[in-house]
Amino acid sequence: MGVYDTADCHRCGATDTVEHSIIECPTIDNFWNHVQTFVDKISSNNLPLTTGLKLLGKIPRADDPFGKQNADLINWTLTIARYAIHKSAVYHRVHNTTLPPEAIFAAIIKSHLRFQFKLYVSKHSQFYFPYDWCIGEAFAKVENNSFSIYLLT
Repeated sequence: MGVYDTADCHRCGATDTVEHSIIECPTIDNFWNHVQTFVDKISSNNLPLTTGLKLLGKIPRADDPFGKQNADLINWTLTIARYAIHKSAVYHRVHNTTLPPEAIFAAIIKSHLRFQFKLYVSKHSQFYFPYDWCIGEAFAKVENNSFSIYLLT
């Protein structure tokens, strides 16, 4: 069927598991450092990416210093990051081509934010868009009803 027929990680050669591909593979560290820059903006540099956070996301606590919008955007970011890692591996297994998770991450974020902004505008609620999606201007900003996306890729 043309599918990559080994259980080895295409990046480092170790046995590939979910834990390996998301947190243990040494070649993915740079990607997580890239994601950390966005989490830093959303969390005002108050949330280091731990193993638990990378795997499970931000679990709310009673004494949580982050608001719901911040926690939601952090969890959305981490979900997109995990998906980008997975999609990169699947793409390699199926097409035998390496597609960096950074590229997948950026493409998904750009596409989703464009869609969300259009949705907010169509509902005449674009005023709320910056409060939901532009926290810390991590990915985008809105000025004078103009929407700008910027990502470091």
